[in-house]
Amino acid sequence: MELSTENPVDVRTPPEGGSTGRRRDSDRRPRRSWGVGLLTFIVIAWLMIFVVPVYLTFDPHLARIQLRAGSAIHYPLLIIHVWTGTIAMLTGCLQLWPRLRRRRPAVHRISGRIYAGAVLLGAPALAALIVIRGGDLGTVSTAVPVGFGVLTVLWVWTTWRGVRYARLRRFADHRRMMIYSFAFTLSIIWSRVAFIVAMMIPGSDMRWVGENTGWFPWVFNLLVAHWWINRTARRPLQLPDRFA
Repeated sequence: MELSTENPVDVRTPPEGGSTGRRRDSDRRPRRSWGVGLLTFIVIAWLMIFVVPVYLTFDPHLARIQLRAGSAIHYPLLIIHVWTGTIAMLTGCLQLWPRLRRRRPAVHRISGRIYAGAVLLGAPALAALIVIRGGDLGTVSTAVPVGFGVLTVLWVWTTWRGVRYARLRRFADHRRMMIYSFAFTLSIIWSRVAFIVAMMIPGSDMRWVGENTGWFPWVFNLLVAHWWINRTARRPLQLPDRFA
């Protein structure tokens, strides 16, 4: 059962209609986090394949996007965005582990602050990259910068709200906002997957795929996050013992 806004630290309230002692004991038992483990593996694998070999060299010629000729700031902004995004991905995975949240609350708090800092630092760099990309509207569809612009606003807003809810000890709302925020963080993964899959399909319209990368990845992740929040709404949050 998800924590209620009215009683944000009550994790022992049984589901409506009552339940047996066996059911309550089962609810208190930590659930296996195989899904979180799989997601963490995917994130690390994606970073090792698409990020580390390209951007750890700090060689502009290896960048996966076309850099604007004569712009000295384009690549540094890209580096800031890439590495703050990398930090956000890794610390975001830590935030999802319920056992870590329950047994090592200090690690959860520190990694959460690092995550929020990475988002709030990386978002302005992303906004600047969008402005630079918007200057190429003669060759780039307006759907691309507009889609990424909406993503940036929602990314910052959900992260800020998540931090604020944590300070107010509204942990159910905090959990919901941070899941949405992390869904936005991971949206870049789908954009790469979409291109790879499209290239493997004969006759694919790569221009259409490119024009929709500003929307499809984060909208899809948002829907998945919303589904997951609703699916797990009745599970008890595994908070540190002093909150139980």
